Amino acid sequence: MNQHNRSPLTSFRTAFVSSFFLLFSLNGHCLTDGFYKLTVKHTGKALTVKGGSTADAANLVQYTYSGAEHQKWYIEKTSDTNPETYMMISAKSQKVADVQLSSTLNAASLLQYHYNGNNNQRYILEDAGSGYFKIKAKHSGKVLDVQLASKSDNANVVQYSSGTGDNQKWMPTPVTAATPAPTTGSQACNTKYPVLLLHGVALKDNTLGFNYFGRVPANLRSRGATVFGGEQDAWGAYATNAEQIKKRILQITDPASTSNPGGLNLGKVNIIGHSKGGLDTRQMLYMYPEMKSKIASFTTMATPHRGTALADWAFNAGLDPYLNFFIKIFAKIQGDTNPNFPVAAGSMQRANMVTTNAQWNSLGGYTGILSQSYAAELKNDTLKQLDVALLATGWVMGNLAPSPKEPYNDGAVPTSSAPFGTFKGTNVGVTAGYGGLSHFGITDRGILIFPGMTPGFDGPAFYRNVVANLKSTGY
Repeated sequence: MNQHNRSPLTSFRTAFVSSFFLLFSLNGHCLTDGFYKLTVKHTGKALTVKGGSTADAANLVQYTYSGAEHQKWYIEKTSDTNPETYMMISAKSQKVADVQLSSTLNAASLLQYHYNGNNNQRYILEDAGSGYFKIKAKHSGKVLDVQLASKSDNANVVQYSSGTGDNQKWMPTPVTAATPAPTTGSQACNTKYPVLLLHGVALKDNTLGFNYFGRVPANLRSRGATVFGGEQDAWGAYATNAEQIKKRILQITDPASTSNPGGLNLGKVNIIGHSKGGLDTRQMLYMYPEMKSKIASFTTMATPHRGTALADWAFNAGLDPYLNFFIKIFAKIQGDTNPNFPVAAGSMQRANMVTTNAQWNSLGGYTGILSQSYAAELKNDTLKQLDVALLATGWVMGNLAPSPKEPYNDGAVPTSSAPFGTFKGTNVGVTAGYGGLSHFGITDRGILIFPGMTPGFDGPAFYRNVVANLKSTGY
């Protein structure tokens, strides 16, 4: 409908609905998380990342609003409560509105910068009347200000002592954006249900002071997620670990449990299982189908749902008695209650998984549970892949293992074995031109237990995206 041909009733209705929504969102200075444009009162121009840049330290300016993504901000409440603070995240770059160098001086520039959690990236809303607000930087107490009250496009936005000018009054108006909610902010991973990270074989939740998932748990918590470990055995049989995972889920979801923070009625969990952790979960849901009501989503990472040639090779070569001797000792040192290498590893032989999958009948996922999977794959570039041990086992899978050979693998699991439910892809988040992603690398461990040793792959960012997507879809 042409703007000039709208009836008075239609115009009134539109204005009323918009005003009601805005007043509801801003009641008590509490802004609902979402995308907004921020227009300054003296010109009606919008807070904009200059030139649509996606780089750190790009200036924030005022500019005539066109609906471009770099003029839209995801405003998100942080964990601060007294007073409540917010972050402003660019829809285009996913970088955060930031007072340059944490300056407390008047006229310090407003920039976009990657999230660091500091108070120069947090803002307090102060009611300025008629739907406008002053936006006060937490670290300095100064407010966002169009420099010298300029009316020009590309005039810089700075911080300045609070005054009475309209160049310091901003109106947030809800808008839609082409991009999903960002994964940058302090509450980006604050999912409805907690995240349960389930490890695979060899190592437990923590070994020698290192987390199985490297830097991931701490990084998710810094973005608002509640994260638990599975506490299952590293070398347990499916049935043993299934019982342990069931017990852990019931601990987490029971408000009376000491494992439950604050006695919350958490209801369900979002499971992310690496390698055998995914198989242990499928065994649990086969043995205890009532546990499906306790799982909101189930994501597997490099899980051998169809078995692996590496297990076939180890058993065919007669290595299992020797491996069992050493692994049993290490497993007991780690605290395994019932380590059983022959069963744990033998169950991942390809022929055994054919039988098991026929029994479980769940490769397509579970009704009522968001079911999805990711795979990893090594590339033939030893200079850019630090995980030399898995390069070696990957070569075995492609050359020495019983037929059919599996040359496309992560050093332990073939890419063809990983799909489960909705398959989300192989080497997601890996920079092209690097050495791919190993079986350890997808858990943010490029070499054995050491976190972050994976060139071309940002493990924490990858998991942030996975969990932020769970949040945005209601999980």
